[in-house]
Amino acid sequence: MRAFLSDSTSDNEHYLVSTLSGSLWDNHFAVTSTYGESERKFAHLRILNTNLFVGFISINGSQPDKVIHEHSIAVEGHIPTILLIEKGVYPLPLGFINHNVVYFDRQNPQAAIDFIIENTNNKENKATDAFAWLFGGEIAINLLSRMSKSKAS
Repeated sequence: MRAFLSDSTSDNEHYLVSTLSGSLWDNHFAVTSTYGESERKFAHLRILNTNLFVGFISINGSQPDKVIHEHSIAVEGHIPTILLIEKGVYPLPLGFINHNVVYFDRQNPQAAIDFIIENTNNKENKATDAFAWLFGGEIAINLLSRMSKSKAS
């Protein structure tokens, strides 16, 4: 399986992207992204050729619009998606597709974790959403738990 990882983080938060990428690998996903590319013209094709889109927007990131754009490509292409947005990332653009989005508070991620678990257990989700919550949810919980532990240290 293939996953597209899109992030907007600061330079000192790359460990979070590594955590996401490692969790995807652990769940047997080959990971692709546009990280380090100055041109994103191939992002559309890459996203549409994956089985899962995982997006992460940190309040410290400088490219939230890129992640939101890539998320919308995935949603419109019926790719299972999960998007993590940190509390305080505003304003979100007009027309933002609020699909499988988890808003989280870095200082208290438990509400976001509970939200993910609730959606993972929701039997009424359509197939693409169930896939996103099952695989993307586990990966998101791993990240949020790690952020919580690093805050406690």
